[in-house]
Amino acid sequence: MCDLPDAAANSDVSDLKERTEKCIDPALRYACLSWHVHLVDADTTPTRAPGITPTLRRFLEKKFLCWLEVLSVLGAVRNAVDALQVITDWLEVC
Repeated sequence: MCDLPDAAANSDVSDLKERTEKCIDPALRYACLSWHVHLVDADTTPTRAPGITPTLRRFLEKKFLCWLEVLSVLGAVRNAVDALQVITDWLEVC
């Protein structure tokens, strides 16, 4: 992602901000930072939750590492912890 050198820490990449602006589309940036907010704010009643849960599972199984990588280069890894907590709380209510 972003043509980063192998095994380089984000802090070792002097032009990380420029690379992320070039390689990560604003829509992807927004989606990675905000998807969980839209999920819990949507009109998701307990009867609709069972349809969402398999999709959430597929996302976590297949896209979780990509999501973390985007958050990492954006300097927003803490957002993953917050998102997973919000989703966990939401699933308990549903």
